Amino acid sequence: MKIHLYDHPFESLPPKIFDYPSIGQWLIKHYGITPQTTLSIYKGEPSQETDITGNIDALIANDEDYYTILEAPGDAGVLTFLYYVAVVFSVASQLSQNTKMPPNINRTQESPNNLLGERSNQARVHQRIEDIYGTVQSVPSLMMPTWTYYDALGNKFERGYYCVGRGYYELTKIKDGDTLIENIPGAKLSVWAPFTAPDGNTAHAQLNIGGGIAEPVDTRIKNVNIDGIILKSPNQATLDGRHGYAFYGNKIVQANENPGFTTVFVVGQTISVTMEYDYGNGDLGGFWYYIPLGSDMAPQSSSPGPSGWPVYPYKDASGNYKWEASYDANATAKTVTIHDVTSGDVSLDNIIVGDILRGVFNGTDYRGKITAVSGSGSTRTFTLDTAIPNATNQLCTFGIYVNYSGTYTIASIEFEHNGNSEWLGSGAGSYSTITLTTSPFSRPIPIRYPGAGFGYCDEYWQLINGEWNYTNMFINAIVTSTTPVSNFTEWLFLENPLQTKLLFNLSSTNGIYKDAGGGPISIAIDTEFEIQRLVSGVPTGTVFTATLTEHSKSGNESTGASLLYDLLGTAGFSGPCQVRARRTTDHDFSFQGSVVDEVQWEGVYSVIPNTLTHFGNKTTMQSEMQLNQRALSIRGRQLTALAARKVPTYNGTSWSATFNNDGSVASGTLHTSSKIVDIIGALAADPRIGSLSLSEDVDIDQIYSIQQQLDTWHADAGTFNYTFDSADISFEETINMVANAAFCAAYRQNGKIRLALDTVKTTSTALFCHRNKKPDSETVTRTFFNGSDYDAIEMVYTDPDTNATESFIIPLDGNYTKPQKIEIAGIRSFPQAWFRANRELAKLEGQRVTLDTSTTMDARALLPFERVDIVDDTRFKSYAGEVVGQSGLTLTLSNDVVFKDGQTHSIVLMKRDGSLQAISCTPGTTQNSVVLSTTSAEAIKTTSDAAGVRTIYSFAADNDRPGLAYSIQTVGFDDKYAKVNAVIYSDDFYAADFEAVPDKGGIINYNT
Repeated sequence: MKIHLYDHPFESLPPKIFDYPSIGQWLIKHYGITPQTTLSIYKGEPSQETDITGNIDALIANDEDYYTILEAPGDAGVLTFLYYVAVVFSVASQLSQNTKMPPNINRTQESPNNLLGERSNQARVHQRIEDIYGTVQSVPSLMMPTWTYYDALGNKFERGYYCVGRGYYELTKIKDGDTLIENIPGAKLSVWAPFTAPDGNTAHAQLNIGGGIAEPVDTRIKNVNIDGIILKSPNQATLDGRHGYAFYGNKIVQANENPGFTTVFVVGQTISVTMEYDYGNGDLGGFWYYIPLGSDMAPQSSSPGPSGWPVYPYKDASGNYKWEASYDANATAKTVTIHDVTSGDVSLDNIIVGDILRGVFNGTDYRGKITAVSGSGSTRTFTLDTAIPNATNQLCTFGIYVNYSGTYTIASIEFEHNGNSEWLGSGAGSYSTITLTTSPFSRPIPIRYPGAGFGYCDEYWQLINGEWNYTNMFINAIVTSTTPVSNFTEWLFLENPLQTKLLFNLSSTNGIYKDAGGGPISIAIDTEFEIQRLVSGVPTGTVFTATLTEHSKSGNESTGASLLYDLLGTAGFSGPCQVRARRTTDHDFSFQGSVVDEVQWEGVYSVIPNTLTHFGNKTTMQSEMQLNQRALSIRGRQLTALAARKVPTYNGTSWSATFNNDGSVASGTLHTSSKIVDIIGALAADPRIGSLSLSEDVDIDQIYSIQQQLDTWHADAGTFNYTFDSADISFEETINMVANAAFCAAYRQNGKIRLALDTVKTTSTALFCHRNKKPDSETVTRTFFNGSDYDAIEMVYTDPDTNATESFIIPLDGNYTKPQKIEIAGIRSFPQAWFRANRELAKLEGQRVTLDTSTTMDARALLPFERVDIVDDTRFKSYAGEVVGQSGLTLTLSNDVVFKDGQTHSIVLMKRDGSLQAISCTPGTTQNSVVLSTTSAEAIKTTSDAAGVRTIYSFAADNDRPGLAYSIQTVGFDDKYAKVNAVIYSDDFYAADFEAVPDKGGIINYNT
């Protein structure tokens, strides 16, 4: 059925027409489940009687020849239920009728060739292959995703495979963006004719540019899980040697006496921290805590010892006291006990006591070692090797440490290095900060260095930011890994069962080089890949290894490397496998300068070989572009070509070539042609479009005669240049599109396709009056101009010089307010567009009378655009009827006629074959008689009998007769009558056909 869609129902625009199996399917396809516009749906033409918007049964019935849909903006939620019904119906209909699967409701049927805006190569999955006829700028469709690789010099290339369209083409002006392929350094291209395998043998190609591409086409599918994974160097994951670290809060800060240290950790790594307290010299560096001896000592808020020394216990912000110690009264005793007075961030469970005990009694400094520690929980007892004098209310200094030993996970790493050999504590050296995801303490324990004058207790104890405070003292620790760190990536599954090779790509967008100030120094980075077969998803068998080396390019240019690994030839299997990668070259930490060597695993492609001998009846092209700065600046790939379809051509006697059923050339020679006679012949004979016999179903000689008339008028008048890209278009609509571009209409007569040319008609070919019309069947519509009507034509067409959509508006004087926009498919010529625009403007201004009537079967021979005389029987008085008598040259008429003073008159007689003869006449002796100026061409019949009916006439003043002339638009039939639609005819509509075509440079402003 046909669906007529008026998306602007209040404007005088023709409907968009769709062919579809059911109204329900079309509604879902076009609007989805939730339409965004208000719709009115009618069986046939719109009226209250034919409105079925709310009639679910009528929608489901799906029994009308055509439906009309009026569309207007607004909330259309009321139709949602109807749409659900339509969905149910459309599915049920598909299953019961076993028709083809419904199209994807989300797909577009428009190829980039026909887009008005920015055009780029696209994949058009499950859509009609482009059918180009004539010459157009082709934007070939992607036949597979493009893929990239690097050559041995590190240059990056993109390879693509494209479909130009069905059939054979001559391709010229092949460009990437605005640049011809042959002018692009490093670019290559091969064009493959239909039924020719893109096998990498450039001698088989239709066209080669840049030497062509000497590799067969295969399919390469990029795995989406790999896109720029950074491969760490081995020494970025190795833990070696002992280094100084400060542990505070949930961070470890490294400070090393050698700025070129190599220990660098990895985010996500699990590490073990072991505190170290004794460096073998019998003396611990550590934090000295001054703890009062004697339980009877009152809590203090200030130190009783040397000025500025900290005192414990101390009051915290909540008034809680922390530590105290007790000492036995026996001077020979050697034990000291520390008590945890209150709970806090640090309890005695986290205390390790070092082996220094320092006591200051009455000015005497006692030093001893702790030989044993006993106790647990909140009380610890130290056994000393030296007795301390019995004293109370004295300060005793202990080397006490918080035990930060434990297991942690690295959350982030920051690294700084200034390149000199200074320690952090004595200048700006090198350090790294490791933030941990876990920590035994919510904040650092309060520790304090006793005074700046004491200097460093150990070479590993440094200060952060040069400040002395409670939270920034260094504690030396040895940090090791509790889990081995591998610089391999995770295993990645490649499960395509058809893959026989793998393409690995590495890249370094910033280049790879070293620079100590004298310019870039080339380096090379090695990478190792591991490949293992998957059987039912399980890694099985040998792990195969492949290596790839990435080299520097000139200076600091981006570089990369590619490895094509033959699974079948090297590993002995094809299909699913798992892969992973690692960098095997160390980072040069010892280099005194900049080292840029970041390597990314850019991607891996599954390579599937092409097993087809060719890709059928389509022209394809394979391209290779170097992705330099010029190519990367193009936002989307835009490979274009001027494509001229090659078809058999007709010379008035024979065709230059014939096709086999598969579209291959059976005999003869193909030629490029935009002539409609050749295009209609190709469309009709194509088994996928018309599948007709050119001798039995197409009147090719009649169409050739129309072509000659068009060529005589103008060389571009009979041309058609367009890309058919929609699957929802019938053969009849296709032929009408071709005909319409060339000022014609297609029709069938005696079972054959013919063309009717819309041009000047000097005479009418038929006459219709009340004698051969159905009574009371006629309507005449007269349209009078008002301010809201269109008063100009904006013509849109594709210009062959710019290959872009251009437009112009007539009248050129700018005296208009509302131009009507017209774009005719297939017009690719300024003269063709100019003629059409002027015709449309003339008809817009003058073709304001439309007539619909039902006639006898005399109308069965009428053709589109044919000029006929139709007497307006809607008027009270008309001068037409039958000849009821004849006496010599005097005819007696069935109705009276009136002669106008000072004017000439004529009578038009209809012959038996339906043709007309106009004869000048003068008044007879009666009001219903006239005198002919000459004899009629055939005998006039004045009686109705078995041999026929009376001769029909129409009478009019010669000045009035043009008002009877109409141009046939459509003719339909029912059981007894023909339904005729016609519009008023005037030679003025074609006046511009005989005028010179102006220079388009003065009509079109190419800068707008």
